[in-house]
Amino acid sequence: MRMSDLYSTLFVIITLTSIHRRETIEAASCLQDLSLKAAYCSHKGFRSVPTDLLPDLRRLQLDYNLLTTLTNETFERYPSLRELDLGDNNISRIDEGAFNPLKNLFSGELHTIQNGFFAPLKGKNLDKVDIGWNSIVMIEDNGFDGLAGVSELQLGRNNLEEIEPSVFNGMMALRTLSLDADRIITLNRNELTYLDSNLFKYLSGLVHLDASRNRISGLNRSTFEPLARLTTLDLSLNPLVCNCDLKWLPGWLKGTVELIESTDTTCIDNAVTLEPFRGKQLITFDPRDECGPNIILYSCLAMLGMVLIFALGLIYYQRWWIRYRLFLLKLCFIGYEEKYDEVDRGEFQYDIAIMLDEADDMWVNQHLRPALMERVPAFNRIVCGDEELMLGMYYLDAVHYATEKSFKTIIVISHAALQDQWFMMKFRTVLDHVNDIGTEKMILVFVEDVVDDELPFLIRLFLSDHRPYLVWPDDERGRDYFWEELIRDLKINLRCNHLIPPN
Repeated sequence: MRMSDLYSTLFVIITLTSIHRRETIEAASCLQDLSLKAAYCSHKGFRSVPTDLLPDLRRLQLDYNLLTTLTNETFERYPSLRELDLGDNNISRIDEGAFNPLKNLFSGELHTIQNGFFAPLKGKNLDKVDIGWNSIVMIEDNGFDGLAGVSELQLGRNNLEEIEPSVFNGMMALRTLSLDADRIITLNRNELTYLDSNLFKYLSGLVHLDASRNRISGLNRSTFEPLARLTTLDLSLNPLVCNCDLKWLPGWLKGTVELIESTDTTCIDNAVTLEPFRGKQLITFDPRDECGPNIILYSCLAMLGMVLIFALGLIYYQRWWIRYRLFLLKLCFIGYEEKYDEVDRGEFQYDIAIMLDEADDMWVNQHLRPALMERVPAFNRIVCGDEELMLGMYYLDAVHYATEKSFKTIIVISHAALQDQWFMMKFRTVLDHVNDIGTEKMILVFVEDVVDDELPFLIRLFLSDHRPYLVWPDDERGRDYFWEELIRDLKINLRCNHLIPPN
């Protein structure tokens, strides 16, 4: 819509005079009422405002003429003018100062409030702006720029479906805002379905709010929090959904806010509203009993927590079986890429060197040796324990020799082994050799559960670097997984990613 079309229906009002005995005269083809100080100049074909009317004129009707421009001198002859009808003209320009005598602004048939539409009125001390009874469908950002001093704004009975909160930016003086729709169904009817949570962010001084006869179903508490001075609120004839989301409203209404037209402000009568309040007045809405703690929800959450704990316990109990199955699943779908060291196993004197404390001889002879003979019979060159070390050497030299000449070294760890200083020296010797050659040829096998605090620093450092280790499980299914993983690690000598410091 062109700016000329928007201003062509401009209608400005301040106050109405009382009805007295009327005296009329004819001047400049206009009908003038002396008692009301009014002039009726409709349908006269004027291209400018007549200059020979009553000097103390308060009301001037100039609709249906040919006016195109309102200059700074247009209304200088009528300083008392308070009511002006300029509907159905061709006004395309309004100079600054043209509306200085006017206090209230009305408009006839607008469809869009464009950016800067009211900018020419900036600083004109307007008190009231009424653009109701139009077909406004959109208000652009800064559409109300120029109305910073307006205290009353009428937007009712238009075709608004939503209002962006930024349009009210700067209107700190606004005290009354009307967003109502017509009581009867017409072509001009606001259809607001919600009030944005930031809609009144800039209207902290608002006192009266009318949002009646729209399609508002829900109200956000954050929407009304900026309205500290609000005293009257009209929400009548809206399909309000009274559920637990609205439980904050009764307490808020008990403050300084008066809900007017309360008999017509009711909760919608359908299933979305809490049953005791369907069709009832909003002022009777008090959902404290209906919106207390949700016993069913809490019971379900408690039951869900118990099921989760039970499931975690079951997973822990079956952890070895689950790990074994996941391992097989990985082998089935992804496969396993074996990465060997460059040195072939045949170049070593021994296949496996087993370092242990004498307290663990029974476990090795009952479990480890038989499993190796059954599952990897090719690994039959085994040096196990101190008794099988090379004769004629010092003890630590013999340990180093057995480790150096073995393709893989298994170190068996138990509580007793951790208390043996000679065993820890063997571990240190093997670890130094692994660091020197940069190959992960050592596997730790824990035959007992050992807490972290009981582990020496070197072993904790070894484990923190994600080096290979296994824990002997108590159940049979876990042991199946144990042997599968041990045999896999025995066949692979990976290159070390990080060297463990010797000290």
